Amino acid sequence: MPVAAYSAPNGCLDSASGATVVELLHEINAEGTTVVVITHDAELAARLPRQIAIRDGRVLSDSAEKAIV
Repeated sequence: MPVAAYSAPNGCLDSASGATVVELLHEINAEGTTVVVITHDAELAARLPRQIAIRDGRVLSDSAEKAIV
């Protein structure tokens, strides 16, 4: 399975262009590519199907899990 990673894919873009990039990422994912987005933008993260929060190399939360102990 292909994997594509993007760091702050909408970071330097206006809001319309950023929305287009996110739409393209969804299309790539729908075609079977695993898309990894690294961002500090909570609004962008909220539009993605899964969020994993990491701090100091530790997973704080994973929306696919009920709780991480």
